[in-house]
Amino acid sequence: MSSVQTWSGAQAKQLRAALRMTVRGFAEYLGVSTRTVANWEARGEAVEPRPEFQAVLDTALAKASAEQQERFAAAVRSAPDPGGEDTTDRRQLLISAFAAGGMALGPVRISTPFLSRGQLHDVVRSVDEARGHDERDLVAHFERSLAGCHGDDGQRGPEDALPSTLSLLAAIDITTRQVSARTRPHVLGVAARCAEFVGWLYRDAGAPEWATYWRDRAMESAQEAGDGPMQGYILLKKSQLAWDTRDGFRMLTLAQAAQNGPWQLPRRVMAEAVQQEARGWAMTGGSSEVVERKLAVAQDLLFDGAESTNADQDLGGSYDLALLRVQAALCHAALGAAAKAVGILQDVLARRPFSRRDHGYFTSFLASSLAAAGAVDEAATAGLEAHEIAKQTRSVRTLRELDRLLTQLRPWAERPSVRELQLALAG
Repeated sequence: MSSVQTWSGAQAKQLRAALRMTVRGFAEYLGVSTRTVANWEARGEAVEPRPEFQAVLDTALAKASAEQQERFAAAVRSAPDPGGEDTTDRRQLLISAFAAGGMALGPVRISTPFLSRGQLHDVVRSVDEARGHDERDLVAHFERSLAGCHGDDGQRGPEDALPSTLSLLAAIDITTRQVSARTRPHVLGVAARCAEFVGWLYRDAGAPEWATYWRDRAMESAQEAGDGPMQGYILLKKSQLAWDTRDGFRMLTLAQAAQNGPWQLPRRVMAEAVQQEARGWAMTGGSSEVVERKLAVAQDLLFDGAESTNADQDLGGSYDLALLRVQAALCHAALGAAAKAVGILQDVLARRPFSRRDHGYFTSFLASSLAAAGAVDEAATAGLEAHEIAKQTRSVRTLRELDRLLTQLRPWAERPSVRELQLALAG
């Protein structure tokens, strides 16, 4: 019978293939979570399951039939030596671990993208070329590439931005195995930011499970890099993900955890975390005095007169007064002050300080606040504007907010403006 001295993620995947099981079926067979198996397979040779999982995999191999064991042994024999030089085929296998199939979500189709053969070759070529460059230049190259992915997302949405961002993350993942010990933490730092951004893209695409998975991956990279502020930032982003399901208590406690960890957050990130805590209090029955006090602290942090640092630019660099005011409006709406929320949102959105995708998302909150204030026709008009942008940028997150808006407008379902919005969302 074949035996394994120490299981890696790649060998766990080979066993699953030999047993001819899906990821979910294999996870159930082993008694572990689907996310655990997906993480093993995504990280391949770079991860060794914990000792208790090593024993579980040993048992699964021992229980396999002779034919299944032979398939596994053949796969192990044909696999490249993980300690030797990477071959193009192995790099392609690592890259393809980031691939995911398409799925239909909501009233529009969002594809969780796969990397085409051409994109695989592009990533492999970029990794090969990187070997001839100074490692510090390589880190700067990855940072510039990630900035470009951010720009693509703001204008065209997650479906366009995901393939290039996943390709970049695959290249970073491979490079992490090749750089010196001195440079590795810096590459891991970029990997953490890139994985967190992938999590954001999946959130906007309406795939919260994938968003959580990639933010967990980002946390692992940040921990391995020893990047405390990034760990706090990821907790803040997880708090924001809880907003999508209106889980106020999770929003509150994650925002507090981001502030209270053993790290010093950049002031803009701290400002956003305090504001997020304010929204959590507003949603869970906190008093208006507590919420206002937290918002005041957030504003003081944002404008305390301190010079911007590199950390501020890397994390939370986009957090500004416009975002703070929008999020303060959401706090007022949660406290029942819909008219106040409307006034703030109308003023901010008239200045158009956001990307097109974000403008549509925040317009959906204006529509909701208008509905709460009894301005039904104005709410429907704002909803139609948000819907048009959501279609163009493929923002499922915005479409789901508009579904909530329709629920608010149900008492006025026969109004022409509301019927028009219903037809638009159904189309």
